[in-house]
Amino acid sequence: GVHTWLAVMTFGAEGAFKFRTNDDWAFALGGTLLGDGSAGDISTSGGDIPTPGEGAYYIKLQTADEGTTWTSTMTNTGWGVIGDGSPVGNWDSDMDMTAAGYADGVTTYSITGDFTTGEWKFRAGDAWDYNIGGDMAALTADGGNLTLAEAGTYEVVLSFDGSAYSATATKQ
Repeated sequence: GVHTWLAVMTFGAEGAFKFRTNDDWAFALGGTLLGDGSAGDISTSGGDIPTPGEGAYYIKLQTADEGTTWTSTMTNTGWGVIGDGSPVGNWDSDMDMTAAGYADGVTTYSITGDFTTGEWKFRAGDAWDYNIGGDMAALTADGGNLTLAEAGTYEVVLSFDGSAYSATATKQ
């Protein structure tokens, strides 16, 4: 009964935003939303939401009553890697990736660390609400665990082109 939207967004140091549907301003949500994970005051009559500062933020937007009221949170943890094959070496906590930037319509996140041949994957917001895996060239929500053929130090870059996620792993 609760409709939920999840996103990882990369913000610059300054600016503002709103949530809207179908590339149209006929329905837009604004208000107050802090980057500390606390619940925001979001509504159709709300003003522009100031960006929380530079970095990658995990956003959850929900309505339990078909859009009459809205709740939203935003936390300063974008994407991370987790798993036995990741630099943290376990499935209990992840290692946050760095928001590497936005250029030519593509947002990138990166991490350099020691990976093994064990399994790992990407997850957003230090939680399992939204995770991606499967084929590195075309990552999918709840996709399978990832592996690398050879252990070593890798730079892993996660890219989002506005419609799809992909990743590369370059041995250092």
